[in-house]
Amino acid sequence: MCANGKPASYLKKHSAGVTSNTVNSTPGLSGEVSSALQSLPIIQQSLQDIQHRLNGLEELRSELQSVKESLREDLWGTDSLKQKIEYVAQQAEDTVQNVETIHKENKNLRREVDLLKAIVIKLDRKVSEQDREITDLKSRSMRDNILIHRFKESSNENLMLDIPSAIKKVYGVDLKFVRIHRIGPPRRGPVPRTIVGKLEHYDKKEEILQIQRDFRRSSKETPFHVSEQFPAALVEERKHLFELQRKYTSQNVETRVRGNKLVFKNNGNVFREKVLVPRAEDVLLCDEDELDKLQEIPVVTSEVGSRFVASGTPVKTYGEVRNFYKMLCSLPRHAQAHHRILVYRFRDKDGKVIDG
Repeated sequence: MCANGKPASYLKKHSAGVTSNTVNSTPGLSGEVSSALQSLPIIQQSLQDIQHRLNGLEELRSELQSVKESLREDLWGTDSLKQKIEYVAQQAEDTVQNVETIHKENKNLRREVDLLKAIVIKLDRKVSEQDREITDLKSRSMRDNILIHRFKESSNENLMLDIPSAIKKVYGVDLKFVRIHRIGPPRRGPVPRTIVGKLEHYDKKEEILQIQRDFRRSSKETPFHVSEQFPAALVEERKHLFELQRKYTSQNVETRVRGNKLVFKNNGNVFREKVLVPRAEDVLLCDEDELDKLQEIPVVTSEVGSRFVASGTPVKTYGEVRNFYKMLCSLPRHAQAHHRILVYRFRDKDGKVIDG
């Protein structure tokens, strides 16, 4: 027996059992430890990843803090967004005021331009009327005048004697002049200066002009010839009328030029131009739609030196010719020209050639 009162054999057996149990549980614990040791690198890697993420979050927190501070500075600093917005608002308000001012000025300018247009139109009408009156007065003052062309010029000539004598010899008409002289200063060259003379009696003028017409029809040559005197403006009109007369003569249509009119002999009708020179009001009173249409007309321009400018465009009707002429006259460069010559040619819908 032992001291605790148990038999020795029992203690031995129990100790042996305990030993046996201890020895038997050791393999399971070793496996768990081994597994834990194997998982340790993974755990360490996971911890490192977590640490990296924490570091990233810290950097993000720093960046957010920086953005926050920047926004605070933008919003409330010396050069803040608020101040910028207030500045933009002030600029917008100033812009609105400027636009209103410009609108008022533009309205005033439009009113002034309309007033100037009205004045220009009125002046243009007045000038046209005065031109007609001046031309009429000149025509009346030249009523008794005749022009003598190609009369030989000499240094000691006496036209008051020489011309009546020469006219008596060639035309068989006795003439007396109130005054007579050559036009312009002396010049060099074979062509003598034209002579203008004012007759005492108008009926003598008609008599000699009729003889001159008869000579022309019979193709009789004379050493000089006589014609009526007209104002310069009327001379230009008559040149154009004579060109038209030749054109109609080639078509076997008889016409006669009377003053500044071309009269058809068969019915007494007066020729009317299809395309007239645009007046100031025709150009200045065009509405926006008409101006847009005029601006769409294609124009080809050619300059010859510094004095001549030619412009052209395709046309098919008289209306297109008139619109083209109006468009050109609306351009400052063409409007201020001293002379404008319009030439056109097209075929109408029937294939007939129209020119002018």
